[in-house]
Amino acid sequence: MAVVLDPATGLTIGDADADILRDAETSDSFGPDNRVRFVDRVRASFDSFILSVSGFRKVCAFDGDEESFSPLVSLEDKILMAAFAQSFVDQIRSEASRGNQEAQPATLCLALGIDARPTGPAIAEAIIRALSGPDISLRYLFITAAPEIMAYAHSDGTVDGFIYVSASHNPVGHNGIKFGLNRGGVLEPGKAEELISRVRMQFGAPESAWQAIQRTASQIRAATAENVELQFAAVPGWKRKASDAYSDFTRIVVTGSENDEVQRSRLADLRDSVSRRPVGVLGELNGSARSTAIDRKFLEDCGVRVALLNETPGQIVHRIVPEGASLETARRELERLARNDDAYLLGYVPDNDGDRGNLVYYDRGAGRAEILSAQQVFALTCVAELAWLVYTGDITYDDRGKAKQKVAIAVNGPTSLRIDRIAEAFDAHVFRAEVGEANVVELARRLRKRGYIVRILGEGSNGGNITFPAAVRDPLNTVLAMVKLLALDTRDGRPGLFDIWCRRSQTVRPQSQWFDLGTVLSTLPVFVTTNAFDSRALLKIRSTSHGVLKSQYEKIFAAEWPARKDELHRMFGINSWKEINYDGVEEKQGVGKAFRTPPERGGFKIVFKDKKGRIVAFIWMRGSGTEPVFRVMADVESGDPTHEAYLLDWHVSMIEKADSDNFSEPASIGTQAGPKRAVEVERPT
Repeated sequence: MAVVLDPATGLTIGDADADILRDAETSDSFGPDNRVRFVDRVRASFDSFILSVSGFRKVCAFDGDEESFSPLVSLEDKILMAAFAQSFVDQIRSEASRGNQEAQPATLCLALGIDARPTGPAIAEAIIRALSGPDISLRYLFITAAPEIMAYAHSDGTVDGFIYVSASHNPVGHNGIKFGLNRGGVLEPGKAEELISRVRMQFGAPESAWQAIQRTASQIRAATAENVELQFAAVPGWKRKASDAYSDFTRIVVTGSENDEVQRSRLADLRDSVSRRPVGVLGELNGSARSTAIDRKFLEDCGVRVALLNETPGQIVHRIVPEGASLETARRELERLARNDDAYLLGYVPDNDGDRGNLVYYDRGAGRAEILSAQQVFALTCVAELAWLVYTGDITYDDRGKAKQKVAIAVNGPTSLRIDRIAEAFDAHVFRAEVGEANVVELARRLRKRGYIVRILGEGSNGGNITFPAAVRDPLNTVLAMVKLLALDTRDGRPGLFDIWCRRSQTVRPQSQWFDLGTVLSTLPVFVTTNAFDSRALLKIRSTSHGVLKSQYEKIFAAEWPARKDELHRMFGINSWKEINYDGVEEKQGVGKAFRTPPERGGFKIVFKDKKGRIVAFIWMRGSGTEPVFRVMADVESGDPTHEAYLLDWHVSMIEKADSDNFSEPASIGTQAGPKRAVEVERPT
């Protein structure tokens, strides 16, 4: 047996002698006797995939349990994942041909990596074998964080793109695949949609599916054990190169400069500040791919004290999505650390691929650790990075306090309006795109082409942030933004980040013997927002047509507005409203189907304005493309949780009426058509 172990983790990379085409049910799934049955199995598996611009994913554990730790993967799923990778290669070559690039390399260089799920190695091995031809140079990194493989593809100079096996924040039994070129993130929306169309055509009919299966299986069989073993053996070298590239790239991101001298100066300033105001950070890694990343070394090089918990890859001890209860382990551990060392102020928890992370912080005054919501994390990062631009002189102001540069933040539709208030303080503009990291990244690229500085972007509703020039969320960048905010204080007449924020927002700096994230939170705009992972944020529906449901909703809202408007004015100061539909990077304002693109599955929002025309609240919904649910939320400028509950209950009642088989005239003012719901919302600090 040619089993190869990873020297860094002790885990098995793979067995080069294994027959990965041996099926659990039959010895020859490709024979004429069972061709039809196997094609049906492959197509059924394909239909269970979620195909989105952010990547493809499904339950891949062989036993079908989404919480399974089994490393076994069905033959049909291995065939499909390998075929997806081949389609990605086909698309790259097709685009090069369309561009008449005579100088395109004869050999395509691709990086391949996996997150820390048990099914990753089996899927990666199928991809390695399927891409084993002489015209592809594959660099396998084994377990690597998503930001690391993307930074490597972006920075190396010889890598044309990447393939990453991951299901991100989904449960451990899920897995999937992401694709990207060398731009630092996943495929932009247009290219991703093209790839989705390409694989749908392959597996949409039995005959084309059989051809794709035969092609993939043939290539897998052609891969020699010697070549596969060489790929496995090369993992440590490629992983070191990727880690070095990631570290170099993170220095650029954190400092905001590609100039080595500027980087050294700014990092020295940060280290000096941390030595004066010590900061300790806990990383509760939950067995994620970040367990193999640069976190400890990079943070310690910045002078930060570091404690890591659950840092063994695959040691997944709680649900993967870094929200709510998933942060409880980190909260308790940070509390314990802080009581022994008051430098420990911050903790982070990533998802399994390590591109998303949310925070806990220690409140010195209260003597306890607290969990931050996703919207709060993004708001704090926006404050830190906008203040950093002022601190470094990248944003300057005239005598009227207006920015001399065009500055913007790119976010998704359900990001809280608190970001708009923060942006206003820095004279920056907020632009919104449809849900999906690829959409936000593409919007930011377009804004930069228009001359905007866009340092900070992301999906505030989901957690984490993207800091330019990165094109993917990265909890390490989030943590370092918080370290800068906490450590870079005013000295020698130069205002620190928090004082810059207080001055720009015209907030009196709180006077306290303690300074921590709780101090900063107390100065943020006060909003109450439905948490994206609150049970109330997910609504089951019966409608199969999102367009019909939205049209019905518009009718109901138009009828209820006259009855509600006086109460809305009394409670919230609301005077008017407008409808917004999201389509990729576009924000379309207007009522009706003309403002939606079929199949009308984009985000839908009603924003409410006060008498001055300022938006003070919104209600939002977006239907899933794969299951009969709508995600819903409300956001309101208020410190009263019942205000969010009022707006959300009204919103849900209108969706339920629109979804009802017995559609009737809207209820009169004051009725609650929807079921009663427990009020459990994000409470401002």
